[in-house]
Order: sequence, then C-alpha cells, then structure tokens
Amino acid sequence: LTPFNSTPTSTFSAPLGVVAVWDVDADVVLSFDFLRRCGRVPETFGWDARVGSLLGVQTGKAEKTDGGDDDDDDDAGEDKKLKTLEDHRDDDDEGGFDLSRDADNPGVVVYTLFATSTAIAPQETHPLPPGYEALLGLRAPSLYVCKKNRDENVAEASSSSSPSPSRSGGGAKTDGVCFSITMRDFAGVESASSETIDALIAFAMKLAMKDHDGAYKAVKTMTGAAAWRAAARGCIRNKRLEAAEFCLGNMGHLRGARAARDARKEPELDARVAAVAVHLGLVEEAERLYERCGRHDLLNELLQASGRWDEALRVASARDRIHLKTTHYNRAKHLETTGDARGAIEGYERAGRAADEVMRLFFQRGDVDGAEAYVTSRSGHDAKLTRWWGKYCESVGETERAMVAYEHAKDYLSLTRMYAAAGEWDAAEKIVKDADDAAAAFHLARSFEARDATSEALEFFELSGRYGHAARLARLRGMDGELFALALKSRQRRTMLDAAAYFLESGDVSKAATLFHAAGSRERAIELCFASGLHDQLAGFIDDVLAAGKTSPGEDGTSTDAGGGVVDAALLARCAEYFAANGRASEVRSLSHWSPYDRVGVVNADP
Repeated sequence: LTPFNSTPTSTFSAPLGVVAVWDVDADVVLSFDFLRRCGRVPETFGWDARVGSLLGVQTGKAEKTDGGDDDDDDDAGEDKKLKTLEDHRDDDDEGGFDLSRDADNPGVVVYTLFATSTAIAPQETHPLPPGYEALLGLRAPSLYVCKKNRDENVAEASSSSSPSPSRSGGGAKTDGVCFSITMRDFAGVESASSETIDALIAFAMKLAMKDHDGAYKAVKTMTGAAAWRAAARGCIRNKRLEAAEFCLGNMGHLRGARAARDARKEPELDARVAAVAVHLGLVEEAERLYERCGRHDLLNELLQASGRWDEALRVASARDRIHLKTTHYNRAKHLETTGDARGAIEGYERAGRAADEVMRLFFQRGDVDGAEAYVTSRSGHDAKLTRWWGKYCESVGETERAMVAYEHAKDYLSLTRMYAAAGEWDAAEKIVKDADDAAAAFHLARSFEARDATSEALEFFELSGRYGHAARLARLRGMDGELFALALKSRQRRTMLDAAAYFLESGDVSKAATLFHAAGSRERAIELCFASGLHDQLAGFIDDVLAAGKTSPGEDGTSTDAGGGVVDAALLARCAEYFAANGRASEVRSLSHWSPYDRVGVVNADP
C-alpha cells in the first residue's frame, strides 16, 4: 500500500489524498481518492492482521492553510477536487456506503475498506474518541490506537530528541499508550468466536461489493442474536433493507421486521432505512438520514419519541411548521405527566388548546381560584377561553360572573339568551340592536315567538335576516300584509313562491301575481293577469321585462328574460293581442316585434 505524496507538509497542496493498492498477482493498481470523494486526507494506514483484504486508513479533515504564491495553481486544483465532493456524496442514493458520514468530522476518522483485485470498497467509518491520536493497527473486531500523552514535560523532553507527534504524515512517532476500540460493525460481539467474526467480515465484504447472494451465504450458519444484530446494523449503514430484514427475522426482532415492511410506503430510501435504524438503536444514524432526505416531519417525530423536546421544537419551527402546534401540544402533555404545570400551561397556550386543556388541568387539581385568575389574566387575549369560563360559571349558578365573562368575550348570543331566560326583554333587545348580531337577533326572535309576541318576533326575524321564519310566522298568524312585504323584501325565490301560493289559495290573485313575477315565474304571473283581467299589472310586468333590456327572441320561439325565466314569444304575442282587444295601443306597439307573423316588422296597432 502506498499513499501518493505522503510526505509531512503544512500546506494543503502537497497531499493528493489518494490511496493506491497494488495487486502483485494480477499486476493491477487500484486507488481510492479520499480528498475528492470524502473531503479528507489520508495520514497513515494498516492491513488487518488476520484478514488480508481489510484495510484501515487514518484520515484528517482537509483544511486549506495560508501558502505562498507558488502554491496558487496547486490550490486551485485541490479546490476543484473539493467541489466534486458533494456530487460523490449522493452516489449512495440507491444503497451502499454513505461517504458523507463523518466526512466533516474535524478529528481523526479511520476508514475501513475492502481491497480486492477488482475494486476498493469502503466498509465503515470509525471516528476516534477525543484524546486518541493515531491508528497503530487493526485486527477485527478492534482498532488499535494511541492515546495522547497529557504530560507536557514529557512532550517537551521528547521534542528535543525526536520529531513531535503529527497527524499529517504516516508513521509519525507518538507518545502514549495503546488502546483497542471496537469497530462499529462489531459492537456487541467483541467476545464472539472467530467463526462468527469471520462470518461477519465476509458478510460486510459481500455487502460492500454488492454481492447479495454471497452475503446471505456468508451468514447462513451464523447463530446468536448479538451476531445477527451486528449484521443488521451493517446492513442499515450500507442501506441494504432486504438484507436487514433478513437479519431481523433471524434474530427474532418482530418490531424491527414490521418496521422494515411498513417503511416500504415511504418514497425516500433514506427514510425507509432510518425507520429500521431506530429499532436497532441507531438513533443518530436515523436523524442524519431523515435530515439528509428532507423528511423533517419524521425527524420531528423521532426527536419527540426520544424526549428531546427542545430539538424537536427547533426542527418544527424551522423546517416543519405544519406540525409546530402539534409539537407544542405533545410537549405540554409530557410536561404535565412530569408535574411541570407551568410548562404544560405554556405549551397548551402555544398549541392553541388553552380553553380546554388548561382548564382541565386546573380542575383536575381542584384549583378553581387558580383557573379564575388564569382566565382573568387572559380575558383580553383569548375570547374562546373567556367564553368557556362564562359557561362554567353559568352551569354552577354564578349568573353575574357568567355575564361578565360573556361581555368580555363579546358573546352576545349568550348574553341575549341569559337576559331572555331571566325575562329582561328590554336589556336583551338593547344588546341585539347595539351589537347587530344576527345569531343573537334570531334567538331573541324565537323567544318572542314562544311567548306569542308576534310583532316583536317578526321584527327580530327580519333583523337577523331570517325572512323565511318571518314569513312562516306571518302566514301562521294571518298577517297577510306583513307576509307580502316580507316575501318581497327577502329576495329569496323559495320564500316568494311559497307566499305566492298562499295568496293564490286565499284568492288574492294580484299579490300572487306580483310575487310570481318577482320570483322569476313570468309566465305564471302573466297567465294570472289574463285570467283575472289585471290590465295595469300586466302592463307593469311587460314594462319590467322590456326595461331590463336583456330579452331577445330565440329561434325556437322562446326568450330568456332578465330574471332568468324562459318566456314563450307566442305568449308575449298573446299579450299584444290582449292589449289590442282591450284598446291599449301603446302596449301593442311596444310588443309588436314579438308578433308570431313578423318578428322584425312593426305592426301598426293604431285604431
């Protein structure tokens, strides 16, 4: 193994960031460009002591430092390589190792890779904990690293006789103690048998090389829930859901297997992988995947389920505002269960649920005085809450306090209802007229109707705009004049037709014809005028039609008038004949163009 240009340097342009492997038997050189694909620079490396194809490479974050003018061209070349990093970070969208994981880690990150005669495939990343400086070697399932020497005197003494420890070059001398760190894919199986370790390594290698059949065969004989869990975690990190589902089934993880099946409905691969990762304890991995695929709604749910409410609220406020109130509500429920009443109240307020949840909280604790003080403090800001308090006071017989609450909430319907129930009709009428509240006026009208105060009921039905109720009451009480006036004023077709039918039944053809005409039933009104000899009224109807200016004869002998009704041209011709027979020449001339014999000509109707 030879990292190109690995000489220690303080400038950015010296290390090319490429690790190359020469297969002696096949005489093939394969390389992996860490700088271009991960944004990192190789520092030192080592082969696994037992598995010949497993390679570990220690890397550092690529950071540009100030250099001379001679380095400008080289810096430009390295900048060009860094620009392609984002492109390569998306290469794993269809599954495979995620190169963006730990790429921005400012510390030391060890990459493990499988090197064969055909490819170099990244297997996992292993960030070194703070205080650990260099990779010394590896033997699965462990990495062997050096811990920094914290004794400054020893460091100074060693600096006078040997080069100081450095992470920029391979093989630099380091002072400290050797420690072992378990690789991510082997967490929980550190003490497993060599056969299990070999099976897991073969499984990871086949997954990295995208040989699924080979991966299944590698772990076919493996036993033990811990080993299967380790294999499943490797599948998640490589985004191999089918293999992960296979591993979950073998370890008897029913919830995880169910999550893998349910996750198929999610369109994003990262979201499907994250749903399974949660059940395997890879919460940080799931968060990163949800963030990466833009599923902030699922990230919000995960943070809530983890009890990280502040983070959930930050995500909801910035990226998932449609669920912001829901997040506040869920947080308030959590705080309530922990006994933090003040925090729960604040959450319910922000969720818009103060009127029901905060009051429930107070009354569950038996703190009625506290509830009243809370309502009073918010009386000018939350009408719904104040109205709720008024209803409560009314339910326990506190009439005056209820009225005060209703007045603050501007609930004129409830005020009118209470005054009407108490028989204070003058006060109720004053509230309705001052507030101009249709609902309150309607309630007062029904109350007057119930006590047979017909005139007052008609007044407030009309004030509320409920002309149908007013017409019904007037017809029931035999108040024909009021019924006729209300029907015309309503401009409601159904109300006018019902009133017209009533007047026609009672023999008042003139009012019936007027209402039919106003409701748009022109032909019915004209027929009634013919039958009852209402010459002047008929002339008025015809004038209305002609004055509208929207009536034109059709080819089928009909016309659509301004009221939306269809009028037969022959009927209008009959009107002309009717007026002629009754000596009304001016009306005949105005209707002459409706003659069935000559629609466009002018009939001389002069005597």
